[in-house]
Amino acid sequence: MLATAVLLPLGAFAAMQARLDLLIHHHSRAALEAFYIAESGLDHALADLVSDPRFERLPAGPDGLVSTPDDGEFPFRSGPPGFFPREPLGYTLRVQATAPDAVEIVSRGCGVGRASREVAASVVASSAPYLPAAVFSTAAAISLELGETFSLTGVPDGAPGEAIPALAAEQEHAVDAILSGLSESAKTRLHGEGGAPSVRVRSFPEMAGLAAALPRLPAVEFLPSEVTGSIGTGIRMSQQSTHMTDAEGSGILLVDGGLRVAGRFVFSGIILVLGDVEFDRSSEVAIRGALLQGASDGRLHFAGSGAIAYDAYAAVVIDAALPGLLPHRAVVTGWREHL
Repeated sequence: MLATAVLLPLGAFAAMQARLDLLIHHHSRAALEAFYIAESGLDHALADLVSDPRFERLPAGPDGLVSTPDDGEFPFRSGPPGFFPREPLGYTLRVQATAPDAVEIVSRGCGVGRASREVAASVVASSAPYLPAAVFSTAAAISLELGETFSLTGVPDGAPGEAIPALAAEQEHAVDAILSGLSESAKTRLHGEGGAPSVRVRSFPEMAGLAAALPRLPAVEFLPSEVTGSIGTGIRMSQQSTHMTDAEGSGILLVDGGLRVAGRFVFSGIILVLGDVEFDRSSEVAIRGALLQGASDGRLHFAGSGAIAYDAYAAVVIDAALPGLLPHRAVVTGWREHL
């Protein structure tokens, strides 16, 4: 009886200690799982930013409209994969404004029981405007032709800024079709983000807004259907399909129709074409800035010689002259855990 009286408290203590260790292990594992799930949610959001890095979409929510009920939800272009995470695991993401041009993307991971952890990424709007690619098309199917010496370049030359794709489309199947139809020689002449061939999926819904806003600007000057020589500097618009021969200019050029180029064509700035783009075999083209194509049959036939090269400085000049017209890139500046 004396031995039992001595050993019973020791046995109870050992059992209580074992149970406490089990509970600590259980809760530590649940908290660690929740932390990794929260990190997975944040990685998912940051991966989504790669294909659509416009800062302006973050505060507006999935519907793209400010001051609506979904403000604060992360605007995924597509949802998480169906196989992860499974119940009871999961993550939710929200966007919190911290300054006029800064937000936090907060990922909350939920684990077994009431386990939850939060991690956040600080994101700011870049000072330079964002363009999706040196050449971008919204067409569902794109017919691309490159002359033997024609190149597309998304790497800034002598100006600050990140590399962008040489060519981008909104549809993944359009990108796959472009890559499968390119010759090995043509692939080496598409320089940009990720090396060559630099062809990516990108989203740029501002294309429609730009096409609608430019004609209403007081500084716009209208062009005829046949253009030869200098078109000047500033905002130029053609309200029909346009044929340019030995032309040059700078600023913003909007063509409400197809654009055909013959002879020498030199332009610095942004060209928006709402129809097909065709450069004759006799053409010599030097475009520094970007060429954006709206809804059309997706003909991008660059049969002549020359190049379309992304120029970050050209976009900066346009953004300074027409603030708010171009979006800005979302830049991740830090990461932290919410305790």
